[in-house]
Amino acid sequence: MLRGQGKPLPSFMELDGKWIVEGFMFLYHSQPGRAPSATFTMHAERHDGQLCLGFDSAQLAVALGVDVETVVKANQNQTLIALGTASVPPTHGGATATAYGFQIGDKQGSVVIESDQQEGRA
Repeated sequence: MLRGQGKPLPSFMELDGKWIVEGFMFLYHSQPGRAPSATFTMHAERHDGQLCLGFDSAQLAVALGVDVETVVKANQNQTLIALGTASVPPTHGGATATAYGFQIGDKQGSVVIESDQQEGRA
């Protein structure tokens, strides 16, 4: 079980969602009528100013080949597993890209986050 998995996000984040790993990674639900982000993620600021990563439940469901309800329930009952990360080549114009792997049962998938910033540059 991941630390804080399934706990509701704090109200100051102003998002409908729950932690995957408390303080680091969360699952959120798109606002009705708004298309999910093409980058699959969003950043939110914690109370201490540090950024954490948010994954849209609809986009993660597509990556895993399941429905949104399955993703939400798996996160709530701690059967959504974060498999880890891997550096991958950017394909949408970013300077760097990282794939975040997830698993529910025998379904595995990943979402890729691209960054415009080169690592090691000032």
